[in-house]
Amino acid sequence: MNGTLQRGPRTQPTAKECQLLQAVGSGARVRDLSVEWGFNYYTLTDRLRRLKRISGLRTMSGLVYWGLTNLHIHYSSVGLTRLDDRKLEIVEQLALGKSDAEICKKLYLSQDGFERRVRDARFKVGAVHRPHLVAICWSEDWIA
Repeated sequence: MNGTLQRGPRTQPTAKECQLLQAVGSGARVRDLSVEWGFNYYTLTDRLRRLKRISGLRTMSGLVYWGLTNLHIHYSSVGLTRLDDRKLEIVEQLALGKSDAEICKKLYLSQDGFERRVRDARFKVGAVHRPHLVAICWSEDWIA
């Protein structure tokens, strides 16, 4: 990633911010990206915070889904075994940017049950973190 991340009141993400979203959606961790790209960790988290403000979302999972659907960020995965309907229901809520508590309340789950299902879903598809799980499910057309 060459160049600098620019500041300003823009309402559209920069190309570098789109690259950042694509990398997070591919399973990269922000701290690792800061080392690899030569940016300060806080610069990258600040850019992600700005993207959350632009999109109106609060979570990284929601932000990655927003980038995939609205910015047409490319992400591809290999054919995987489909998740069950309950886990996909949880992933859809994550993609909408809902908090853990909101999802538990809506789907009548305990916090432990919710975390277990997310962990199982991540393991089944090989996702590194929740945003990566959302990106994989979207790329497989399991969520709209």
